[in-house]
Amino acid sequence: MSVESTEESLESCNNNSTCESENSTHSKVLGKYINKGDLLLTSVPFAYVLKGNLRGQHCDSCLRKRPGLQRCSGCASCYYCNRECQKNSWEIHKKECSKLKKLKNNLPPDTARLIARVILKLKDGGGEIEEKIDNSWSRKFEDLMNHSSEVKEDISRQEHFTSLLVVLQKYLGEENLPSSSELFEIYGKVLVNSFSITDKDLNSVGIGIYLAASIIDHSCKPNAYASFIGTQVYIRALYDMPELDWKKIRISYIDVLNTAKKRNEELERGYFFACS
Repeated sequence: MSVESTEESLESCNNNSTCESENSTHSKVLGKYINKGDLLLTSVPFAYVLKGNLRGQHCDSCLRKRPGLQRCSGCASCYYCNRECQKNSWEIHKKECSKLKKLKNNLPPDTARLIARVILKLKDGGGEIEEKIDNSWSRKFEDLMNHSSEVKEDISRQEHFTSLLVVLQKYLGEENLPSSSELFEIYGKVLVNSFSITDKDLNSVGIGIYLAASIIDHSCKPNAYASFIGTQVYIRALYDMPELDWKKIRISYIDVLNTAKKRNEELERGYFFACS
């Protein structure tokens, strides 16, 4: 899943750490009348990375563009607004810092870095993390769809996975990788559940996995939309609705202004389904 939308950033926030708590999730009450623009859900990333081509221009923690970013003295590959941003990222970065240093500034591709962060988080008990959707429903990484059978039948995806495997072996070390079947499952989940994180100008600045937000299916005629403040995603209603029913909430994973043919080509290529 990939969503490219944005919300006006909070000018009062110096970085995302002051705007959002690490495990904060908000959702509208089921059954309650929904007005256009109502906030239905907020979700923080299970794992995310800054796009590699923005390295040194945007903070690796809050993803905001800042002058005079401070470089990590360990790996010299990640940059931060200040000590606070560096501290907020340390839980995951401490697991990758020495590995990035060994690559001598040869940063792995974005998808490889995101998968690596997922692997490192799962090895550290991240599989038990749940993100709440409402009072009776939460979601873990294991609950994400992976479309493994469809990915296996896609030659280009198989080739992509093979190339990523080589990168991950060099980056994390083969001893730190899960079994090939587990890794393929992670690859599928990242492939079909990733959000493109955008800034206030709709520029893509990162990619992330959001447990709660991943429940929302696609429609070329959506009734909700995704936007971002820092790394946190906000799902809002596009229209008035008589009640909140998560089975009926839809966002668009793609540009709805494209032709039906082009939309279906993109959906089949990225998400393994066509829109009727």
